[in-house]
This record gives sequence, C-alpha cells and structure tokens, in this order.
Amino acid sequence: MENIIEKILNVVRLGIGSKVVFIAVSFFVLWLSLHIFKKYANNRLCRMAAGVVFGITVAVLLIWFLKGWGILLMLLVGFVVYIPFWFTIVKEGTGKIVNKMGAYHKILIQWENRTISKKVAKDLNNKITIDVDDVVSGEEHHILGGIRYKGPPPFYTLDSHSFSWTSVKPDGTFEVHDKESHDYFLFKDDVYGCKIIGAEDKNKIPLDINLIITAAIVNAIKARFNVQNWYETMMSRIYPYVRDCITKHTFDELIKTDIRIDKIIWDRLIEEGIIAEFYDRYGVKIRKIEVRNFDPQREYRELTLREYDAEKDAGARTQKTTGALMRMIAQVTGKRIEDIQKEIELDSSAKEKFINMCSDLLARQMAIDGKSFFDIRYGGPDGMSAILSTIATALGMSRGKNSLTSSPATVDDLKKKEKKKKKIDDMDPTELEEAWQAEQEDKKQV
Repeated sequence: MENIIEKILNVVRLGIGSKVVFIAVSFFVLWLSLHIFKKYANNRLCRMAAGVVFGITVAVLLIWFLKGWGILLMLLVGFVVYIPFWFTIVKEGTGKIVNKMGAYHKILIQWENRTISKKVAKDLNNKITIDVDDVVSGEEHHILGGIRYKGPPPFYTLDSHSFSWTSVKPDGTFEVHDKESHDYFLFKDDVYGCKIIGAEDKNKIPLDINLIITAAIVNAIKARFNVQNWYETMMSRIYPYVRDCITKHTFDELIKTDIRIDKIIWDRLIEEGIIAEFYDRYGVKIRKIEVRNFDPQREYRELTLREYDAEKDAGARTQKTTGALMRMIAQVTGKRIEDIQKEIELDSSAKEKFINMCSDLLARQMAIDGKSFFDIRYGGPDGMSAILSTIATALGMSRGKNSLTSSPATVDDLKKKEKKKKKIDDMDPTELEEAWQAEQEDKKQV
C-alpha cells in the first residue's frame, strides 16, 4: 500500500518539478479555498466545493509528510470534518425543509410552544382548519437546543430558495432587499412594505401609496411548493384591489374625511376570498393591511401648493381691503364696525354695492402690485367718493356733520391737498385709510 502511495507521490513530484513548488501550490490552493468559502458564504454550492478542495489538499499534504500514518489521520480528520454537515442549526421562530435526493423529506422547526402538525383537523362543516405540516401549538424537546439532525450529505440537503422583499424600518421608511439565498422560512409575524405608484383616484389624480402588510407563514411546504414565490404572488394579487378601491374616492375625501381606505381594502379582500385563499392554498396568513400614507405625484403636489398659496394671498388681500373700508366708514359715521357689518348684511342693496366696491379695489391693487394698472374714468364724481356716498345712503346715514357728502373731509378735498403725491384712485386701501385718518385729524384741529 505504501509503495503505491509512494509511486503516486513521485508522479506528482515529477509533474510539479520539486517539493518546494508542490508545497507552495498546495498552500495556495488552501488559501484560495478559504477565500472562496468566505467570499461566497451565502452560496451553499460554493461553500461545499471550497470545502471539498480544501479537504483533498489537506489529505494530500498529510499523505506526503506522514506516509502510511497519514492515511489513518486523513480518514479521522475527514470523519470529524464531515460529521457537522449531518446537522444544521435552526434559529428561534424559523423552520427548514430537508430534501432527500432532491425530494421533500421532512421539515424542522425551532419555536417555543410550537410544533408541526402531523394530521388534518376539520370543523363541524367538514372544512379543514389545520392541515398537515401546519404550525400549531405544541411542545418539541431537543437536548441540543436549535441543533437538528438532517442526515448525511449529499443524500440529505437543506432546501434553498431565492427571496427578495421590502421591509419596513422603525422610522416607517422602506428598505428593499435584493434576491438572497435562504434555506429557512420565518414563521413569526413580519411586516412587509409595498409601494404602489400612480394609483388614480376618482378625479384621475395619480397617487403614490405606501402599503404595510403584516403576514406570517403557517405552512412552509405550501409556501415553498404550491407557488413559485409566495411574496411576489401576494403583492401581485393585492395590487389590483388597492387600485380599484382608490378609484372610488377622491384625494380630498381620503385626507379630509374619516374614510379608512385600509379597512375598505381589507373588507374587499375578504369579500373576494383572497385572504382565505392565501391561507388555505399558499400557507400564508395575512393578518393586517394598513395604508401608511398616500401622496399625489410631484406635478399635482406643486399645482396644489400653488393653488393654496393663491387662495391664501387672495384671502389676505380681501381681508385687508374690506377691513380698510370698514374702518373708514366707521371713522366717518361714528359707528362701530360690528354695527356696520350687521346693517350691510340686512340691506341687500348696500351689501351688493359694498362687495362690488371691494372687488374693484382688490382688482386694482393686484394690478398695481403687478405694475400693470391703467385706469380710465369719465363723468360724474370720483368713483371712491360716489361709492362711499352710496353705501352711506343705503345704510340710512344722515347727511349731517358725520355725512360723507357734507363733511369737509371729502375725497375731493383730499385730492386738492398739495401734499398728496398720488391720485385718490391710485391709492391702495391702506393708503386711502391713512389719508382719511389724516384728514380727520386736521378737521379736529380746525
């Protein structure tokens, strides 16, 4: 036996050239095997190939140095190295599927107070409530904790599958996980994120929706073998119903009313049998669906903000104009603003004229701000004086000492003042109010 081994080694020596080269190449192979093992730690085939090459290289080196004893030592080392591959570690709340020569053999679980069902349970209506291989309440006792015996490879192997999903971080943002190789299934509840782009509401406004789905695998065999990818199938089946529910409501209804769109989606999925189908057919229990937020796409959001700013600006201008006019009338007539408001509300003619006056002033002020004001007037008294006189008459104001027409503090008098550098018709409401106040002060002094 030793002569045969010696001849083989001599051939190897002659082929390589020298002992130094042989040893150098051997150690390079060992280093390369370890490097591949670490770099491709998530790839089971690469790990196994690197382990085999590493073991063969170590065996050759042992035979080289130890001759006959090296064979026995090689066998011992090989057995010690090989034994751990008969076992696997199953983490808490997960399970692993074991295949025998490529066919399903058994499932391993590690979860406190949980076990795998070995029989079918039915209710009074003969409907299956617990199926074979479902996760059910029960006890499993294992001396080595999460260490489970799976069998000697390559006859017994762990079922491996690619899985990509979107998780939800504690701050609510989504994190996309690209395809990863998994040899386990998570039995505990987990939260999955789903982003739907451009779901149109009733007014055809495209909305981006962040959906959160709480689900758990209750039967790993169904989830693995009854569907190509249970996660992608779940998302693809839910998408259409979410879009359909959104189209029945407007964006304003969803954000300004008590409508719970996630409850509407959930009820629709139950009504269509989607929740029951995933549980019975695919072994996935969907526990809850929530809509975290839904936002209009960028173009509509910018348009909405512009409209909001315009409404806010218009409201501020209107309030400024009506307030100035009210204070002017109150100062001239000696009445309180609250009383004037009540009288205008009760007299439809005065109310209409007041509104028209405010609208005219508002339009003129906007034109002045935009540097596009051009005013042409003809005939009759000045517009401001005539309108104020009309309002005063409509309110039943006497033409006494507080009357707009008999008072020396008229618009005509103001226009005659040399200190005024603007025409009265070019003044905005604030400037006009200041002019009235100044005139009233002059009147008091006289």
